[in-house]
Amino acid sequence: MASQRTAFLHVSGTPAPATQHASGHRGTILLAQLADARCAALADALTAAGYDVRVAQGLPAAMASLARRAPALVVVDGHADQAAYQTLRRAGTFPILALMAEPNDEQVLAAFTAGVDDCQKSGISKEELVVRIDNLLRVAGRPPAAGASPNADSAA
Repeated sequence: MASQRTAFLHVSGTPAPATQHASGHRGTILLAQLADARCAALADALTAAGYDVRVAQGLPAAMASLARRAPALVVVDGHADQAAYQTLRRAGTFPILALMAEPNDEQVLAAFTAGVDDCQKSGISKEELVVRIDNLLRVAGRPPAAGASPNADSAA
């Protein structure tokens, strides 16, 4: 699995190649501002579920990645400030999912007000995260590719 992660985990400034998975290409997910260990685990789960994953550390890297190619969805570390969420929202019509360590009502409301589409605790299971991403894409009118379904062993 480590070699697979290397193939899909990209540093900012390096565009991700288009990828076709056995279950069908499900779209590109941009992981922005996540801690390295958490990012690698999420990238593995999303890759196993058939998504192409790009990684950007920091808002400038995320914006550069968005300028090259818009993703289907952005997952951003909830430690981003309201201005970062607003900047991401202005950059495109893709759904934004914020992961927050211990969100309080004020932080969640501020994130939603700034344009985030969903907020979750960063301890969310990989399986639930994949299903939430599928649902956000469906609601946004960007359902995963026909015949694609989450990989049952994405928690590995």
